[in-house]
Amino acid sequence: MRFELTLRFEFGSCEGVLVSDRAKRTADLFQQAKDQEALQNAVELKHSATLDEGFSRMRKKINEALERQCTELNEQPEIGDILVCKVSDDKSTTVTRSDTGVVLSVAFDSTLRTAHFACPKPSKFKYSIDVKLSANGLWFYADGKGTSIGPDLGAVTDKALNALLGVTVG
Repeated sequence: MRFELTLRFEFGSCEGVLVSDRAKRTADLFQQAKDQEALQNAVELKHSATLDEGFSRMRKKINEALERQCTELNEQPEIGDILVCKVSDDKSTTVTRSDTGVVLSVAFDSTLRTAHFACPKPSKFKYSIDVKLSANGLWFYADGKGTSIGPDLGAVTDKALNALLGVTVG
C-alpha cells in the first residue's frame, strides 16, 4: 500500500489577498483585542476596588456594632459585665462570655469579602455576610444566599449576641 501526499505552498498571496494586507488586518485585530483587554482589566480593577471598599466598611461596621452592643449589654445588671469583645482589624473578632467561656467568632475573609459568624452554644448561630456587586456597579451586603440584607448590620450582630447569651427573640 502506498500513499502519496502533495503539499503546495504559495507565499505572497492567499485567495487574492496580499500577505501585507493580511498582516495589516491581523495587526488591527490584535490592537483591538489588546484595547478590549485593557478596558476589561480597568473595569475589573474598578469592581475589585469597589468590593474592597465595601468589605472594609462591613468589617468596621460589624466591629463597631459588636463593641457598642457589648458595652451596652455589660451595663445591664442582669448581664453583669460578662461579655469580652476582642476586635481585630485583621482576620477575626471574638466575643467571649466570661462566665461560661463560650465564644462568638466572626471570621473575616478579605479574599472572598465575607464575614462568617459562628456561635456553638447556648443557641447555635451561623450566618454569613458577603459583599456583592450590583448591576449598577455599587456594592451591597448579602446573606449567604445572595439576598440583600440592607446597610444596617446591627440586626445581624444583635442576633449573634442573643445566641451567645442564649436569648431567643420572637
